Amino acid sequence: MDLSLIAPDCIYTEKFTESVSATSKAIFGQGLQPEFTVKSLSPFAIQLPKFILNQIEDVTSLLETELYNTPLIHLSESRQELIEKVKTYPSVLMAYDFHFDSTNKKVKLIEVNTNGSGYILCEILAQMVQAVGIDSQNLKSLWFSFQKSFDIWNISNSVLRNIAIVDEEVQNQFMFPELLLYKRFIESNDVKCSILDFDRLNFSNGKAYDLDKEEVQFIYNRYTDFEFSRPKSSQLRSAYLNHICCISPHPVDYIYQADKTRLIDLLKNESCPERLKQHLLFSQTSDTFGDIEEIWKLRKKLFFKPPTSHGSKGVYRGNSISRKKFEEILKSKILVQEFLPPDKAYYEGDEWKYDIRAFVFGGKVQLCAARVFKGQVTNFRTERSGFSHIHWI
Repeated sequence: MDLSLIAPDCIYTEKFTESVSATSKAIFGQGLQPEFTVKSLSPFAIQLPKFILNQIEDVTSLLETELYNTPLIHLSESRQELIEKVKTYPSVLMAYDFHFDSTNKKVKLIEVNTNGSGYILCEILAQMVQAVGIDSQNLKSLWFSFQKSFDIWNISNSVLRNIAIVDEEVQNQFMFPELLLYKRFIESNDVKCSILDFDRLNFSNGKAYDLDKEEVQFIYNRYTDFEFSRPKSSQLRSAYLNHICCISPHPVDYIYQADKTRLIDLLKNESCPERLKQHLLFSQTSDTFGDIEEIWKLRKKLFFKPPTSHGSKGVYRGNSISRKKFEEILKSKILVQEFLPPDKAYYEGDEWKYDIRAFVFGGKVQLCAARVFKGQVTNFRTERSGFSHIHWI
């Protein structure tokens, strides 16, 4: 595949960051700092054939339904409570990550994320190509997902007035600048929005309150205790179980969709359509192998990741893992997945790798972007790596 530039002068970091900041300010009334831009966004726009998008749309139209119809094998008492007590509703900003198998011309699902970042950043890149402003279809779709998620949850038919964006130590999170843009975006839809640490919410009298002591009806959840299982997450868990406020993304979508062992369950499900299975990578947990020597012999064709990891934490490629680290990670159950290398793209003879992130709501793709990088796993450490706009051709 070929990499092209968003604009002829975008390769120069200063020009690119200025354009990003100006576009962000035009849409949301707030620019982005150059230091954040160069660590999160790529000046490249990747050209991909549209049949890839068609495949992604087909996979995502099936995936949520099939995962919810596939029985849960790992069903603890804690999970049982979450599943049985709350009527499910679609989560906002679900992210499905894909590699493209260039040999077989098929996309392959790598993982599902319930708190995927980057939507608004990728929208800024899209609008640098064609300025649309706050009325863009991508932003309309994003707001629709917030409103729809709330409306399905909302049994009292109240009007959405107040959203809190929460995480742990939120202002220290790398993607905090993006959260500031979410706040601006939400407020542009005449809804109050605050960004705060999840433990700064006040729960009393069956309601949640922000720091201004105003009722919070919707929590946009970026916190990565996905099942609210830690003691310090108990108030969030209680708020979810007792219908105090709409929390999205929520634990049940994580349990059914984003727990990486669910891909194993799906592969074993005989009723899962073959047209979906052909886009899944072979996966199993380490404890299902005969012994570790069997895994060691196959390691060069495998990828190892914790079932509950996020952001490439604890992820290892088999061909580069040391025997010591291999034995260390196998002391606990770990996901063993077929390794499909990311497809490559080139700019002036320089080789890059890319994957594709699809943001999905209710089985429908809202926005797709590439993540351009170098190295073993998806990372933005190399200059010019980061989220990248896709030109579908």
